[in-house]
Amino acid sequence: MMDMTEYRMRMAAFDAEIGLTNVAATVSTNCHTVPSNGTTTGPTFPTLDHSENCEATTKVWPTPQPLPDGLPPVQPFNPDLLPTALRGWVMDIAHRMQCPPDFPAVGAITALSSIVGDDGLLQRFGLTVWPDIQREFAYVDQWPDSLQKQAAWAVYERLTMLQPASDAPEEWRFSPEAQGIFAEWMVKTKTELRGDELHPALVSHLDKYSKLVPALALIFALVDTPDSGNVIHEAELIRALAWADYLRSHAERLYSAATTPETTGAAVLLKKIQAGKLTDGDGVLLDVFTPRQVAVKNWSGLNTADAVRKAADVLVDFGWLVSDVVRSGPTGGRPSDRYRVNPAVMQRGTARATLHT
Repeated sequence: MMDMTEYRMRMAAFDAEIGLTNVAATVSTNCHTVPSNGTTTGPTFPTLDHSENCEATTKVWPTPQPLPDGLPPVQPFNPDLLPTALRGWVMDIAHRMQCPPDFPAVGAITALSSIVGDDGLLQRFGLTVWPDIQREFAYVDQWPDSLQKQAAWAVYERLTMLQPASDAPEEWRFSPEAQGIFAEWMVKTKTELRGDELHPALVSHLDKYSKLVPALALIFALVDTPDSGNVIHEAELIRALAWADYLRSHAERLYSAATTPETTGAAVLLKKIQAGKLTDGDGVLLDVFTPRQVAVKNWSGLNTADAVRKAADVLVDFGWLVSDVVRSGPTGGRPSDRYRVNPAVMQRGTARATLHT
């Protein structure tokens, strides 16, 4: 006959084996929420009617993990990307408007392009930027910096007065040193674009940089060294290549939003759930839902059942949801997908999906 000490040791071993020692964890069994002590409790939120066809699952609720950023990072704007004559003016505008300097900088370069070439010289889409917006806002009430403004306007006025010596196009060329740098960059870039790592849409975009870089270098030469004898030197080309690196990071962010919408959709869906927007027709919160129930709400990027399913599957991977497969009934039909909201989604008020813009 065993004594009480041995009895307690055996019971502890038995509890550990069947997973009953963690009283804080809950499990989903036969589509009902059950705490780990085995007694049935009500669900955290009002739920859909559970069908007997729902596949029984027994699992501990996973700990939700942060979603990956829906958008890749971008290079912040460096004032050194601008010619000296425009730098102070652009940064003054950004400060007074409390906006990223990327916006007035791109506008300034685009305006120069329109003056230099009748066709705009630069394709506008090639200068698309998507910077991060600072959350903090400061109220600024001050006059524009008149000295910086005058310096910038003098550049535009000078370029406006440029007249070709003849009807033939005026030719500019790289210096031998700049030509070598450009050729090295071109070989490296074209080799990368012929690989399989990049999305075809991004490849098409970056392929246009072979025109963008020389065009930017020409603009910078006209601003900084107009009397160079129609020669574009290393400094202007290096600045143009720095623009290419900067713009590429923004292009990657832009195209990622279209080529990998599942992560973006997952962040939107999670925010809607956390905000209490996932309700039925009577406004009752749902902790179990089907893709169609979300699609009819027409949320951004989640207006089809397939888009919702892909977004929900991402949330399953990161522990925010659990997937249930409802078997077909006696009359047949395809199994349907249902997703169960992890109670921690609402309990963790500080947990939220992060989507940098």
